[in-house]
Amino acid sequence: SWIDTAYVDIEQDSVTRLIMTNASGTFEFERGEVDWAYLGLGEDEVFDTSKISSLLRNATTVRMIQPLGLEAQDDYGLDEPEITIQVFYEEPVETEDTDDEEAADSEDEEAVNADGNKDAELERGERSYTLTIGKPLSNGEYVIKADNKEYYVQVRSSFAATFRDVDHNALLFVQADDSNTDGN
Repeated sequence: SWIDTAYVDIEQDSVTRLIMTNASGTFEFERGEVDWAYLGLGEDEVFDTSKISSLLRNATTVRMIQPLGLEAQDDYGLDEPEITIQVFYEEPVETEDTDDEEAADSEDEEAVNADGNKDAELERGERSYTLTIGKPLSNGEYVIKADNKEYYVQVRSSFAATFRDVDHNALLFVQADDSNTDGN
């Protein structure tokens, strides 16, 4: 029997911030006007923005091997997770309707946005979810739990490695060092 393997699936372009914690520390990224910023940079350091793409892709499109159920098991290792990832994103949300007729009448008059569009029912709302990744299972794969999902799922070790292997230096743009050349 076939299952839908999508556990988390949101648009990468909707993500505004990503905070990841692993054994090497906590890493925070924020979408800017043009590109992503790594908020942990030192004075002379430059963020290699190409590094954010695999983190974003994996944090927004989580594919499971199999569902594991609604109850956590000790061997999942989620009590002391190896990795946590907080994803902040924007999505259209409907504005709340009111049952008060008088308020509804005034809302109809004010339902025109700045562009004169009367269909201004949706606005952008910030949402977030946290992915918690435990210790490797006996088969080498990992268990993950999203705080906005009811069930635990098994994911490939390569998914966990994307986040596990990140450290500060791996996020930096490294320029070739020309100071060691002596002209010979």
